Amino acid sequence: MYKMGYYNLRESYVSKPNIAVYCTSPVKKHPLGDITWVDKMHFLHCIGYAFDSEKQTDYKEIIKGKLKVDYTKRLLQLYKNIFHIIFTCAKQYELRTIALGLVGAGFFSELYNSKSYPYTFMNNVFQPALQEVINKHRWNTEHIQVLGNDNIIINDKVLFNIGFFPDDALDYINPQTTLVVNAWDPLSIVGNGNASDHSLDGAVGMHTACGLLCFPYTNPNIKYQPISA
Repeated sequence: MYKMGYYNLRESYVSKPNIAVYCTSPVKKHPLGDITWVDKMHFLHCIGYAFDSEKQTDYKEIIKGKLKVDYTKRLLQLYKNIFHIIFTCAKQYELRTIALGLVGAGFFSELYNSKSYPYTFMNNVFQPALQEVINKHRWNTEHIQVLGNDNIIINDKVLFNIGFFPDDALDYINPQTTLVVNAWDPLSIVGNGNASDHSLDGAVGMHTACGLLCFPYTNPNIKYQPISA
């Protein structure tokens, strides 16, 4: 199934849900040969929509041949759904802080973006959708951290950036109270290329057991839980 993914099944593309996988995992950090363990950290692995290639099914189904105003409106709803899953998960496990990766707003957004500012995925989709869901869930932006080296601006405020996972970010993450949101690839096991994948997903794969824990064949105890909008 990993070669064709969920898209190529017989059901309609538009009826397919966007899924995320929650797990807890130990984390290994090893700067300069030193090994430091975090016994348990909370992760939610979320799938963004892939617009890094015209061959991607997301590009063909959502963007190709359509007006930007129309597919932007659709993407806003799709990303509000993703963020709703994130905040619902944090509340369910009584986690007060979210360390947020750029789900779908990095390499995957390449074919959405334009050289003519402000037609960028971050400005038109990611930040507006996030802001609306933050307001809906009444979440304090002081309790949202940003992974990587990018800025997220909500209500004219730049959210606190904690750097790359794990080396920089572990200095700021409280593993008992934080949900780490990984930007997962829809056609891979969590972690994707691991050491050969220079992304948040690859770093998570290298430093945690999430790949094994989030794959039904190696963790038959995985359970499905629907999240209502």
